[in-house]
Amino acid sequence: MAFDYRLARALVLAWIVIAPICAAAAGPKYIPIVTARVQAQGTTVAVMGLVTVPSGDFRSSSGDEGFAIQDQTAGIWISVKKNLKFKVGQRVLVSGTLGQNFGKLQIVPNSLADVKALPGVKLGVATGQVGMATLGYLISIEGTITQDGVVADLPYGYKVFLNDGSGVVQVYLNASTNIDPRAPYLKPGRQLRVTGFGSQYNTTYEIEPRDRRDLEPISL
Repeated sequence: MAFDYRLARALVLAWIVIAPICAAAAGPKYIPIVTARVQAQGTTVAVMGLVTVPSGDFRSSSGDEGFAIQDQTAGIWISVKKNLKFKVGQRVLVSGTLGQNFGKLQIVPNSLADVKALPGVKLGVATGQVGMATLGYLISIEGTITQDGVVADLPYGYKVFLNDGSGVVQVYLNASTNIDPRAPYLKPGRQLRVTGFGSQYNTTYEIEPRDRRDLEPISL
């Protein structure tokens, strides 16, 4: 439950970064998903968001191999007959007709050309540069774990602090990622490379690894 909350928060914050990209994209003017959801059935809408359910995961007997997206306001199903192989976290711009399928609200693109994948970004940044500019991006950092070590934030997860000399950044280990906070590579003084979502909790900027594979020990 805690992971769902923080993942949703990361996706919400991602919108701060992706909105300018969407505004510059060619095609119909996009609107927030919460606004699209209340339009009349049959209305053409354009929305932008991050994939939360991968293509084909909920393949239906009717051949729907669509996917779900979410922005900072709401989420919605995108119904397409082809598996576009979108993965969780990809940025997608969609234009199509608002409709329902047995009560499930969805957008049906008129053609595959109405579904545009925006470039994914993975930034290697200094620990001291994690902030507003990295919100919503998949970023990578590396640095030395500070003397604080692992700080419990139960039941939600654990905090680890890294510094490469440019400033300290908080790495948040969501409980449901099952990352072992007792792992030897998480001890103070160890060097670690971390990949994850650039996020924010209250006034603290942070990076949230998705699972154990996002943590790469540089030294033990």
